[in-house]
Amino acid sequence: KNKSADSLAANQVASDTVQNIKTIRALVSEQWTRNLFQDLLQRAVPHQARTSSWAALWYGISQGILFFSVALGFWYGSKLVQDEGLTFDKMIQSLMGVFLSALAAGQALAFVGDINEAKATAHDIFELLDSESSINPSSD
Repeated sequence: KNKSADSLAANQVASDTVQNIKTIRALVSEQWTRNLFQDLLQRAVPHQARTSSWAALWYGISQGILFFSVALGFWYGSKLVQDEGLTFDKMIQSLMGVFLSALAAGQALAFVGDINEAKATAHDIFELLDSESSINPSSD
């Protein structure tokens, strides 16, 4: 059985338990339900741990790049203030403009994968709106 299927099954057991708590109590099967839920979670843990570790690694790398670029910007800005006579206010304005623009671009790029789905959905909606209805609108 697929480990992600075990996780989905555990979610389903939890949902069914909450929805049918009166029946579970009436049948005195709380312990059995808890054991089933725990067993499904234990089978899903190795896969989830590996997936979470990779996600944490890439998140750490992305945050490291972010803070390194901020530090590099401030270092270069300090060089410009010291050597080129740039004012501190102008340096901060420039850095914030660049950083906030990069932040906005990054947030916009997060939705690039959804663009194709949005186009397909829009096409389906327009196709549905353009289709002839099989229901006669003038009939009672």
